[in-house]
Order: sequence, then structure tokens, then C-alpha cells
Amino acid sequence: MWLKLGAAEGGTVAALAIGTTGASGARTLYIGSKVGVFRSAGLIGVTELRWVRLRQAPIGAMSLAASPSFAEDRTVAAGAESAIFVSVDAGDTWREAQLPPSRSMVLALCFSPNYDADGMIVAATLRDGIWASYDRGAHWVTRSFGLLDSTVFCLAASPGFARDETFFAGTESAIYMSYNGARAWKHLPFPEDNTPVLSLALSADFESDRSVFAGTESHGLLRSTDRGIHWQRLSVPADSVGALHATVGGLLAATDAGIFRSTDLGQTWHCLIGTPGLISLAAEGGLVVAGGVEQGAWAAAGDLADWQPLPVPPVRSMLGMQLSPAWTCDGQAFMYGPQEGVWRTDNGGITWQPIGSDSLPDSDVRALAISPLFANDHTVVAATAAGLFLSRDAGDTWQQQAEGPVGALAFSPGGELFAVIEDGVCVSHSLGQDWEKIPGPWDTGGQVLALAATDETDEARLHVALLGGADDSLSLWYGRAGNATRVLHLPGMPNPLISFWVPSGAGDRWYASVGGRVFTFDGASATGEDSIPAGVALPEDIITLTGARTEAEQELFACTSRHLYASAEARTWSLLHNFDDDNPNAETVVAFALSPAFPADARGYALLLGGTFTQLRLG
Repeated sequence: MWLKLGAAEGGTVAALAIGTTGASGARTLYIGSKVGVFRSAGLIGVTELRWVRLRQAPIGAMSLAASPSFAEDRTVAAGAESAIFVSVDAGDTWREAQLPPSRSMVLALCFSPNYDADGMIVAATLRDGIWASYDRGAHWVTRSFGLLDSTVFCLAASPGFARDETFFAGTESAIYMSYNGARAWKHLPFPEDNTPVLSLALSADFESDRSVFAGTESHGLLRSTDRGIHWQRLSVPADSVGALHATVGGLLAATDAGIFRSTDLGQTWHCLIGTPGLISLAAEGGLVVAGGVEQGAWAAAGDLADWQPLPVPPVRSMLGMQLSPAWTCDGQAFMYGPQEGVWRTDNGGITWQPIGSDSLPDSDVRALAISPLFANDHTVVAATAAGLFLSRDAGDTWQQQAEGPVGALAFSPGGELFAVIEDGVCVSHSLGQDWEKIPGPWDTGGQVLALAATDETDEARLHVALLGGADDSLSLWYGRAGNATRVLHLPGMPNPLISFWVPSGAGDRWYASVGGRVFTFDGASATGEDSIPAGVALPEDIITLTGARTEAEQELFACTSRHLYASAEARTWSLLHNFDDDNPNAETVVAFALSPAFPADARGYALLLGGTFTQLRLG
């Protein structure tokens, strides 16, 4: 049985889009986030919207836009790092567009108001100016002639685009205008000391009142009533204006101080909601949705007087979790991820809270390890780009124990701490107070992808996965500190997924997964390569390999992003659970752990993309 327990709620909603379908006016909402694009159909006031992550859409979606004729063509576009994806079936399937050579983030997307006829979409990028597509998003070309900036934050099209072909673009240092459908751009005399420009909107009656609105990063909102020649500061009480939306009834501004509305072209403003840190905005058919930094989204309908938190799925970029060794007694576990810091549950995964943010200065947590004596010493170690941090109170407070970027971490069963610090493998016998560098093949280059340690009679044994060499070869090393032997070599392995399962008993077999294959090694006697050949490879990469010793044998579990498999000897595997149930938009697993009391407590736990914590009964 699979049960969703709790989640690291909220996260940053970077992009929003709304499509209206059919004569009934049913709304389809889209959320863009670091973990991908989510879709839900429902009405404000519904307790649980039917959210689904669109797995074929890009991860790290920073921009979204729905076609102006969405009801007929069902088209939505999403932009991410070096990618634009387009769906013509409301998000069920996506195709990746052919882009100019680039590794630039797509910050904004804008459909031509005449999209039915011209099939045109324009994109703003972080480093490569402006791109345009004239074939409904299939192919894109650079359209930066006249731009002096390579960073473009926002775009806006004239409501009368079919007649005037006018676009505006906000950049790092200026505002530009195009009179010919984005083929060339003209620099406008925007006051440079007010830049960068994060958001743009044109009056719904732009052709007659010629009003353009520009939201800046730190100088509030400005308006031009002559198509961008002269500008004046407006009185909206906010410094940063992240998103704008113009309607026939007025103008909405999402800011660092909340959402404000003006019905007189920006002369006066009324605060609709005082929630800070709002950066994205979408409005359609009387519904307005605003996305914020670290707080999900808010929504209102009708007269926009009643704003409510929108129940959105968790959209945090969690990448790993650890269970307390005393999990069945204390109910404590941790999850972590890039720019997410460390989160903890104290009630068996039902609720999660961020911890130690005041003393953990770097929220980019790459790895986490829990002391094998956690029930007594409450020690947790976090690896970040700024260094190694240690907590002796289960993550409430942290102290730095090493400087420099830290990668993989591992405790031996006896409490020795191993860490990759500045591309070297180090060991501490004093929980990070003193460090000893361990010599090995990693000293001549390469990247240590994974560590594991076990105790022998005299000292710990170390297991290391090393990626390096001109051919991207992968090697596994095993042995005493400073005296490791290569036990596996695989050439041509770019960016492989590696996981170790090392039982704590001396001389036990230990296991390593590489991609979809699992290799078995005969404990302390593993001195030659490929001690026991791998069995049948799984059809997907293994993200977590783990196991437990039962009375009769060692039982292994291999978890992929979609399935959980079990084996007694790592040569044949049986499917235990299908997370996606043949649904292309179903859940994606990023980490898995067995209950530390397995098999007496026959449960496993999966962390889903976005930050949801789930339980599986395995017996």
C-alpha cells in the first residue's frame, strides 16, 4: 500500500498561466517551478484542486504562456534553461523546440495577440537577447537586431498587434520597442538609473491612450503616455514590481509589498493583498492568481476582494532524505536540496518544517549524513558549497567544521566521518574538529560521486565511486584509508547514477548500482575487478540501492524514479511497486529509504519530486 504522509509545503511559483476552455469557461491553471510544470482544473473555493505534474514538460520552468485562443488550439508554452517546450493538447504531451545554439534561461514568453493568423511566439532570454518563432513554437530564430543588452527580462505585445506589429522588451539597462514584429528593436529613452526592468504591460486601450507601464527591480513602477518616449514614477508603494497585467478595467501589479490595482491608468492604487514577495501573475475571465517566493500562490475572483492561499502542490527542489536510526521511536527524518536548506519531521513524516536557517548560512545543501549514534548524540552533518556544517541538536543549530565546497558524506557504523572536501577525500575521528586527508587515485583528478564506509576489526573500510579520465571512465575503489584497491572499472560513463549498499557486518557482501546495473562484491576479500558479475540490468537508472539482512539472506531493494524492485541475490529482480501506474504524468521519486527496523517494521519511504514524503508497506 502506498500512502502520502506529508510534504515540505510551498516553494517558489516562478511562472503562471491560465487557459479558458469551452463555452462553460472552465479554467486550466499552470504553475512553473524549479521541479517542472503542474496543471490543475478547478474553481477557486475548491478545497483540493486536481494537480498533476506534467512529466514531459521541462524541469526548472521559469516562464509560461497560454495561447490567446487557448479554447480552440489548447496551446501552452514553457521556457527553461536552454529549452522551450510547446504543447497543443493543454499539456498532455509536449514537444521540444529547435532553438538557436545557446545555454540561456528563457525568462519570458509572449504569444502574438494575432497568434491564430501569424503563429508567432517571442521569448526573452537571460544571455542571448530575444528569440522568435513563426511556426507555432516549433523552430526559433534570434531576433536581437538593435538590442544593446543580451539580458531580456520581459516582453509585452500591443493589443492591436495585427495592425501595428508592436512589441516592447525590458532589459538590464533599457526598454526597447519593435514596430515590425520583433525583427528589429529601437532603444527608448527610459531613465537608466531605474533599471533593470522586470515587467511590462500595455494599456488595454494602448492604440488610443499610448500608455506603457514598466515595473523595475528597485525603483517601483513607471508609466509612459507617449509609447515610451517620456516616463514618470507612479505612486504604487513598492520598490520591486515583478509582474504586471493590464485589463479593460485597469492594471494589476504584483510587487514585493503585495498586489495593487489601479483603475485610472496608474494615478491611484488600491492594495488587494499585502503578501510580500510576489513575482508572477496571471489573470483570465475574472480569476487572478499570483505566485510568490517560497510561499506558493494566492488567488481571487470576481471583485478581487477575497484573496485566499491557492492549494498548490509542493514545488521544492528536494533531492534527498535521511531517516533517524531510531525512526520507529522518535519519528524524525530530514530532507534537503539545492537552495532549500534542511527540513525535519518530528511526527513520522506528517508535517515538515525548515530548521536551523539562522546558523546554516548556505541553503544549497548537497548531501546529508546522520550519526549512527543519533539517538544519543543527535548529530547531523550537512555538505554545502560553503563548507561542512555539523549539528548536535538534530538540526536546530549548526556549526561550520570545514571550509570549501563539500560533496559526498558518509559515517562508518563506528562513527568516523568521511567527506569529499575540495575534491579530496578526508576522514575525521572527532566529528569534524580535525581532518585527515586520505590519499588515493582521486588526488590526480576526477570527481568522487559516492562514498560509503563500514567497520572492520582494526579500522573502517572505505568505498569510493570515482568518475574521471579522458574517456569519462567510472571506477569503484575499496579498502583501508590510504590503501584502496580498484574493484570495478567501466569506460565511457558520463554522469552515471551511483548508489552503495554496504551492510555493517564484517566480511559481508556489499553492493553498488551503476545506472540500472547492480554489482556484488565479496566483502573484505574483494581484491579483483568484477568479483561477481552484475545480473540482469533494470530498464531504468537506480537512484537508491539499499537492503537489510534477514534471518535467511540479504534482501535488496532498488528504487528508480518510477518503480521499486526487490532481489535476494542482485541477479534477478521482482517489481514491488509501480509509482506511475502507466500514467505519463504520474509521480517521480528522487530518494528512497527502508525503515531502520526492517524487516520487523516492513515499510519503505519515498521522497517525491517537489518534496512529498510517502510510505510503502513492503510486507
